[in-house]
Amino acid sequence: MEAPAARGRGRRRVLGVLAVGLAGLFVLALAYRPMSSVDLGYHLLYGQVTLETGEVVDDARFITPPPTPAADPADLPPGAWWDDQGRFRFPNANWLSQLALAATYRAGGWGGLVALQVLLVAVVLAAQAGIVRRLGLAWGWLGPIWLATGLLAYERFPLRPESFGYACLMVQLWLLTGPLSWRRVAGALSVQLLAANFHSYWLLGVGLGLALLGDAALRALWSRAVVGARQLEPALRRRLVQTGVLAVGLVAVAALHPAGVRNVVLPVQTLSFMRANAIAGTSGIEAAQQWQQDRMHPWALIGEFYRPLARGITDPRPGRTLVALLALGPLGAVVLAWRRQWWAVALLGAFLAISLSMRRNMAVTGMVLWPMVAWAAAEVARALRRRDAGPTTGQVLRQMALAGLAATALLAAWWTIGVVSNRFYVSTDRSWRFGSGVSQLDLPVGPAAFLDANLEPQPLFVDQATSSSIAFFARSARGVPLLTNTWATPVSRMREVIAITSGKAPLDPTARQWGMDVVVLKVAAPTRPLAQTLVASPDWALVYAETWYAVFARRTDANAALIAGHELTSERFDLDVFLADCRSRDPVEVAGLRAGASLLHGLGWLELAEPAWRTCLAHRDDWPGPWLNLGLCRVTDGEGRLAAGDPTGEQAVRQAEEHFLHALQRQEDYAQAWLNLGNLRLNRAVRGLTARGPRDPAALADLASAEQCLSRALEILPELDQARQLRDLARRQMQVTPPPGPR
Repeated sequence: MEAPAARGRGRRRVLGVLAVGLAGLFVLALAYRPMSSVDLGYHLLYGQVTLETGEVVDDARFITPPPTPAADPADLPPGAWWDDQGRFRFPNANWLSQLALAATYRAGGWGGLVALQVLLVAVVLAAQAGIVRRLGLAWGWLGPIWLATGLLAYERFPLRPESFGYACLMVQLWLLTGPLSWRRVAGALSVQLLAANFHSYWLLGVGLGLALLGDAALRALWSRAVVGARQLEPALRRRLVQTGVLAVGLVAVAALHPAGVRNVVLPVQTLSFMRANAIAGTSGIEAAQQWQQDRMHPWALIGEFYRPLARGITDPRPGRTLVALLALGPLGAVVLAWRRQWWAVALLGAFLAISLSMRRNMAVTGMVLWPMVAWAAAEVARALRRRDAGPTTGQVLRQMALAGLAATALLAAWWTIGVVSNRFYVSTDRSWRFGSGVSQLDLPVGPAAFLDANLEPQPLFVDQATSSSIAFFARSARGVPLLTNTWATPVSRMREVIAITSGKAPLDPTARQWGMDVVVLKVAAPTRPLAQTLVASPDWALVYAETWYAVFARRTDANAALIAGHELTSERFDLDVFLADCRSRDPVEVAGLRAGASLLHGLGWLELAEPAWRTCLAHRDDWPGPWLNLGLCRVTDGEGRLAAGDPTGEQAVRQAEEHFLHALQRQEDYAQAWLNLGNLRLNRAVRGLTARGPRDPAALADLASAEQCLSRALEILPELDQARQLRDLARRQMQVTPPPGPR
C-alpha cells in the first residue's frame, strides 16, 4: 500500500507539472499576437537599409523636410549632433535589432515576426527556469513565477528592440547566478556585446555586474573587518577579481558599436535629459492638460513614460501585479539580506525603484525580480522546517504548496482560455489579439494601400503615432514630418507636429511650406482637433475613412481626380457599408465597430456617430465607453436644440443622463462619466434657475447633485482640471443661490 507521504509527493509533482506547463502556455499565448507596435515601421525601414546597403541609419533621411540646425542646444535629443554637412545625426542604439527585424520580415513576413516575438519571450521564460535551478528552488516555483511575469510584462510583449534587450538581460542573469567562473563571465560579456547593439537596456546588464561586484566587495570587507582574516580566501579573492573584470567589461563592450563611445554615454544622456525636462512620471490626463498650457515637453506625451500606477489606466492587471511585487519585494529583500545575498538585495532595490519611474520599466522588473521573490519565500520555508522539524509545520507547508500550485494551474488555464478567445484583451479595451499577422486597428494597413492605389509618391503630413507605419507601409509616402523615433528628429519638429495635430497651431501655413497636400490621421483624442478642423475646412476633403483612420486631401489640381472619386461627406456617407468594413478589420467585430464609431465621433459627425454607437452597444452593452459617447451625442444634440429655443431638446438631455448612468453602472469609478453627468446637471440647473427663479427646487437639486458628481470625478482623478473648474463653479452658484422657500 502506498504511503501517505509518497502519495503527497506524487500529487505535488503532478500539480507542479500542470502549473508550470499551463503558466508557460499562458505567457506564450500572450506573446502570440499580431504585430501592433507603432514603432515597428521605422525599425523595419532602418533595417531594410542596413540589409541592402550595409549602412546603419543614423540620420533623418525619412523625414521631410530635413531638419535644420537650431540655435537652441536643447533642441537636440540626447546624443544627437549636426555633422559637418549640416545633417541631423543620432547614435542608432537599435541598429542590430532593426537588422534582425528586417531580415526576419524578409524571410518570413508577418508570421516570421510573430514567431520571433514568441521566441524572445520563450528565451525569457527559459532563462527564468535556469535561474530557478541555479538558486536551488523546486521546479514548482516556476508556475507562479511565469504567471506573475506574464501579468506584469505582457504590455511590453509587442515586438520592439527592447524585446531583444529583455532576452539578453535574462540570459546574463542566468549565466551569473550561482557559482561564478571565467567561462560564465566571458558568456555574459558576449551577450552584453549583442545587448549593446540591440537596445539601450544594456545598461541594466551593467547594473547586474555592479550588484555582483558590490556583493563580493562586501564579503571581502566582512572577512577583513568582522572576521579579522589577514587575507581573503582564494575563492572570494577570485570572485572579487571576476566581478571586477565583469563590471568593467560590461561597460567597455558597449563601445563596440557603430556609434562607438557615443553609445556608451547615450543611456546616461537620455536619463539626464528626461530628468531635466520632467518627462517621466506623469499621467495621460496630466500630460495633456500641461501640454495645452505650454508646460509639458513633447516627449512627456508618450504613454510608456507615464507613471505605472497612474489613475485612469484601462487595464488594471499589470498595475495590480506591480503592487503585489512592491509589497513582496521589500520582504524578500529583508530575507535575502538575512541570508547575506547582497547582490539579490541590490537587484530588488534597484529594479523596484526603476519600476516606479515609468510604465515601460514594469516588464523588465517583473522578469528579474519574481525569481528573487520566490527565492526569498523558499528560504523562509526552509528556515521554518529547520526550526520546527515536527510533522505539523511540514504538513502545513506542503498543504500551502499544493494550494498554490492548484491556484496557479487554475488561473493559468482560465486566463489562457481568455487570451485564445480574446476575452482577456477585450475586457479591458485592448486591441491586441491572439493570432498572427498584423493588427489593422493598431497599424494603418488599409490607409497605406489606399494611398498607394491613388497617389504618386509625395510627402505626407501624418500624426506622430501613425508616422512610422505610413512611412513603411505606404510606398506613396516619400517622407513624413517626423517618425515615432524621438531620436530621429529635433525636439522643435516633434513639438511643431504635435501642436498642429492637437489644435494648438494651424496646419495650413506649415503644410504648404513643407509641400504636404495629403494628411493621414489616427483620429483619437490627441488628433481630434485637427480632424475636425479639416472636416470643416472648404480647402480640404475627406477621401478615406477606416476604423480609426482618416485621409484628407487638399483641394488642388493634382488631387482633383482623387477627391472627385473618393470624397466623403456626412450627407453622402454610407454608414452601413462603413460599419460592415469596420467589422471585417478585427477578429473581434465589436472592437472594429467601436473604432469606427470613435472615428465618426472624432470627426464631429455626431448624427452618424450616434447610430454607430448604438450598433456597437447592440453587439455588446457592458462597455462603459460606448455608453458615455452615446450620451455625449445626445447631450450635444439636446443642448444645441435648447439653445435654439426648441424645448424638445430637454428629452435628449434626459436620454443622455440615462446613458451616463448606464456607463457608471458598468464602471463605478469612471471619472469621465461622473464629469459629464455633473456637467449635464450643472447646465440644467443653470437653465432652471434662469427660467424659473433662484428658489426652484428642481434646479437646486440638480445643482447639489452636480457638485457631488464632479467631486466624485475628482476623487477618482484628482488631476482632472475640467472637473475641478466645474465643481468650483457649482459651489459658487450654491453660495449665491438662496435655499428654497416654503411652498
